Amino acid sequence: MLKKLAQAKTKQNASVLLREAIQALRVGNTNFVLRLASEALSITNNPTEIEAARQILAEAHFRAAINGSADTRAQHLKEAIKVMPDASHLHFCLAITLWQAGKLPDAIAEFDIVAAKEPNRRGLAYLNQLARLAQGQKLEITELNSAEESTLRIVEGLLNNRGTESTVSLPDSPMLGNLEQAWRALAIMQSAPSAAPAASLQEMVEKGGYKRNISSILGYYRGVAAMRAGNEETARAAWIKAQTAGFGQPWLSDNLACLPRKRIIELANQGRWQEVINIIGSSPANMRDSSFKEIAGLAYYHLGYQAAQAGKWDIAARHWRNAREESSSCRLSQNLALAEEALEHWIEAAEAWREMARRRSRKATNPNYLDNNQVAAVWGRAAECYRKGNAAEEALT
Repeated sequence: MLKKLAQAKTKQNASVLLREAIQALRVGNTNFVLRLASEALSITNNPTEIEAARQILAEAHFRAAINGSADTRAQHLKEAIKVMPDASHLHFCLAITLWQAGKLPDAIAEFDIVAAKEPNRRGLAYLNQLARLAQGQKLEITELNSAEESTLRIVEGLLNNRGTESTVSLPDSPMLGNLEQAWRALAIMQSAPSAAPAASLQEMVEKGGYKRNISSILGYYRGVAAMRAGNEETARAAWIKAQTAGFGQPWLSDNLACLPRKRIIELANQGRWQEVINIIGSSPANMRDSSFKEIAGLAYYHLGYQAAQAGKWDIAARHWRNAREESSSCRLSQNLALAEEALEHWIEAAEAWREMARRRSRKATNPNYLDNNQVAAVWGRAAECYRKGNAAEEALT
């Protein structure tokens, strides 16, 4: 009887520990998960609980590897594999980790394990062949698409120190064709983030004679090289030309939007608001995202304030109306209402006072909070403006 009670208690404790481990896993407390799951695994003989504990341990070690340092990543993955040896994704991640640590033979061994368990895993054949090339092994073209095959053949040629274009027969690529100079320039940029072979790319672009899509690609990377060299104007011109030539990748649009945004932020920090508006106004409509609208609203707000300080209420009102189109607020509506009153635009002033009341914050800690007396004063001001504008019905409302 005592033996049965002890077994029941152990079974219950293992179940409780696993439930607690799952909860801890959800909040990311991997060290606590590892302790709980390990303890549960050590005290249970239930096959279901054993399998659950192993899965939890493997997942905790996997998350610890992903979020940990390079020094601990491989060890966590190896611990995960101990409890889940058939999990191919763990072997794949361990292969990548070992490769990053310079342990290519060990990485290849892990790739081979993945190939035996999950031969069609995406990217496996390509990375496996790339690792073998780095180890001096012969390239074997199996289960690769044309782009992967082309890249690997180019890498093979570079690793073998092949000479000039006259002695090297690189494969045609649907992107760049047989252009060794282009590939070498791009390889330099890929391997060294600060590299900027602008002269080489410029020479190829000026030489011309390539297909339209090739010229657009070279133009794009010429812009990248110019940007790395700190020449923003050359980069912008190159990217616009590449876009015109048909380079439609989304990162080109992102780069083109980044240039004016960077300049806008610099000008805003210097208080040069009119120049901010000029740049935003000259930017293509598809580049004016929410951040552009917010900065434009801020620029118009400051321009209106400057005009109001100089007593130029017509200019102030125009700027604040533009600001309202971009990004409205309680204080902006108040400023606009005062400007419209100064110009005796009574209906517009009344509408601005109403907008101020609508946009006020209901939280007492917010700078735009208005208490009941202030709200009543705003509505009274709006009614008075309606009365002066001969809108009696609105004034009564």
